[in-house]
Amino acid sequence: MKKLAVVLVLVLLASIVAVGQDKASVFAGYQYMSLGATADGLGSARVSVPKGFDFDVAGNVAKNVAIVGDLGTGFKDGGKMITFAGGPRFLATSGKVTPFAETLLGVSHFSGGGDSSNNFTFLLGGGLDVSASKNVAIRLAKFDYEYVKGNGGHLNNLRYATGIVFKF
Repeated sequence: MKKLAVVLVLVLLASIVAVGQDKASVFAGYQYMSLGATADGLGSARVSVPKGFDFDVAGNVAKNVAIVGDLGTGFKDGGKMITFAGGPRFLATSGKVTPFAETLLGVSHFSGGGDSSNNFTFLLGGGLDVSASKNVAIRLAKFDYEYVKGNGGHLNNLRYATGIVFKF
């Protein structure tokens, strides 16, 4: 899974250079997750996963559109969930403030308690970046709804991230 994530990030970076875009960004920060399990329609329970990080690389392909590769992790009680997803991000820059919305598809890897699985993941969300300088912004908030399908059920997760954005 780690090798796949590294390869996909390198491919994204190479595509940014290949299309000659002069705008790209790298985000790194803290991530909090709330997992919601539903198996066979029997109900749901929420689980808090307060330890994690989020990392993304984005390259602008048009004035208000970027292609994003996102790697998010959550750790709790010896278990972990790693999500790698990619897709479009739509930006609405106004002065120093940049709100955005994104739709990402990918895979989530679960491991813990001797079990592991890879599952389809869909993320829908957005956030708000505020420029601190020409090349640095603060991501005040990024909220995602994350749907994970696999193993006879699905998860309805919520993710929150905050951190620093480096712009090129």
